[in-house]
Amino acid sequence: MLKTTRLLAATAALCLSLSFSQAQNTFPSSGKVGIGTTSPGEPLHMRSNTSGLHLLMQNTSSPTSNVIYLSSYGAAGQGLYWTGFDSPNTASLYASMPLVLRSGSGLIFSGSSTAEHMRIGTNGNVGIGTQAPGGYKLAVAGKIGAWQEVHVYNTGVAFPDYVFDRNYRLLTLNDLEAYIQQHKHLPEVPSAKEVAENGMGLVEMQTLAIKKVEELTLYLIDLNKQLQALKQKNAALEAQLAEWQQKSQKQEREHC
Repeated sequence: MLKTTRLLAATAALCLSLSFSQAQNTFPSSGKVGIGTTSPGEPLHMRSNTSGLHLLMQNTSSPTSNVIYLSSYGAAGQGLYWTGFDSPNTASLYASMPLVLRSGSGLIFSGSSTAEHMRIGTNGNVGIGTQAPGGYKLAVAGKIGAWQEVHVYNTGVAFPDYVFDRNYRLLTLNDLEAYIQQHKHLPEVPSAKEVAENGMGLVEMQTLAIKKVEELTLYLIDLNKQLQALKQKNAALEAQLAEWQQKSQKQEREHC
C-alpha cells in the first residue's frame, strides 16, 4: 500500500512537472517561482511575449470588474492600472482609471469619472486639474483654499526695505500725479491688460504692494512734516497777531 501511494505521488509530480515545463512555468517547492519562464531571476518572475494584459487581480463577485492589472498596452509603455474596467482599450484605460502608473506619464488620478483630476509627472511636477503643469512644481487649474497660513521661502525677490534708505529717490507727488494721468496705473505696477494677458506672480505683486505702502508712508511722513511746519508758522502768526491787537487796544485807550 505504501509503495502504491509513493508511486502515485511520483507519477503526479512527474505529470505536474511536465505540465509546467510545457507551459514554461516553474513552481518549485522552495526558491524562485517563474510564470512564463523556466529560469526565474527573482522570487516571483513573470514573463510574457505579448502586449496587453500581464497580471490581473479580479473581483470574484463581479468577473467583469478588474481591481488591479499590470500591462504594457499602448504606446506609453509598461504601466500599472488600478481600474474598474475589464477591457484594456487605450481611451478608457488611460482616461478613466482611478489610478494609473505609466512610464512616460507618471502617476495619474482620475477617480470614477473620465476626467483626469491629478498628475504627478515623471519630473516630479504636480498638476491638479491640468495635464500639463509645465515648469511649475505645482500647477492648479482651479481655486486654492488655505485654512491657516501659506509661507514662501527663498523667493529670490529683494524685500523693499531699501525704500527707507536715505539715497532712495522718491518721486514727487507732482511727478506721480503726471505718471498716473498718462499711464492710468502706478509706476512699476503692471497694467490691467498686462495682468490679463500674462497673469501675475504672487510674491512679486505682494513685494511690490509692500513697496508702494512704504513709499506712501514716506509721502505721509513728508506731508506730516509740512503740516507741523505750517502749524508752527500759524501759531507764530497768531501770537504775533495777538500781540499787535494788544498794542492796538492799548494805543486806543491812551488816546481816549
